[in-house]
Amino acid sequence: MSISQPRLRSMLRQADKVAANGKRSAAEDLYRQITAEAPESAAGWAGLAGALLDPAEKEQAYEKALALDPKNKAALIGLAELRGEPIPEFLEVEDVPEPEPVEEHDHGHTAVTPDPDEEEEAHIYYCYRHPNRETSLRCYTCGKPICIDCARKTSVGYSCPDCQRELQDKYFNATNIDYIIASVLAVVLGVIGGVVIGFIGALTGFLFWIIMFFVGGAAGSFIGGVLKRAIGRRRGRYLPMIVAVIMVITTILPVLTLGGGFIGMIIYLVTAVPAVYYQMR
Repeated sequence: MSISQPRLRSMLRQADKVAANGKRSAAEDLYRQITAEAPESAAGWAGLAGALLDPAEKEQAYEKALALDPKNKAALIGLAELRGEPIPEFLEVEDVPEPEPVEEHDHGHTAVTPDPDEEEEAHIYYCYRHPNRETSLRCYTCGKPICIDCARKTSVGYSCPDCQRELQDKYFNATNIDYIIASVLAVVLGVIGGVVIGFIGALTGFLFWIIMFFVGGAAGSFIGGVLKRAIGRRRGRYLPMIVAVIMVITTILPVLTLGGGFIGMIIYLVTAVPAVYYQMR
């Protein structure tokens, strides 16, 4: 897959900034994208090597960079450090670039002709999740470019999905044991609720429907409160969905077995399940 030079430079700059911000995994993804689209990019392979953790993969990436550009400074230094070899002396001295010749006009003013590629490069960014989408938005945390579909608006700017998920991971602190405890209790309480609905629904008929409008929400809040206290009020990313599904299944099965109160069961689920879900958030 071919890649234009302005876009390649833009993607390399994005990857370098992400790596400089300490987002190693995100930088690795960007460098892999660069090497996939432009396998002839020595800078891309050198950057990928710097983001990799596996020594064998790092060495292989550095060697690919040097095969493309034997004078690539980052690859030469990185490979020497990886192998425990001394850094070549000529790499320790920075080359001072020579000043570019300036074209003078008759009026004594210098004329600077902008490079069209550099002008385009200064404004083009590509979403790190959708490489074909140009964008001007950046994540305020890691600096990765994001399109409007990936942007998550916050009080201080736009965040990328990766940073948003990392932030949410700090909020969700439930353990695997919490998931087991909540699931078991949800099954027990859900079956009890389903049995009660099946018996009462078969006896009271229409009156039961009215009762469920008032009882369903209260029952759901009660069950959610019990589960929340049982797991120490910790939060889990998937706990609300798991408990809601368990509530639906454990309510439907007893009612179907007892053969009564189907409309009341639906009213109960419509009012109780959202209450449980809200309590478990």
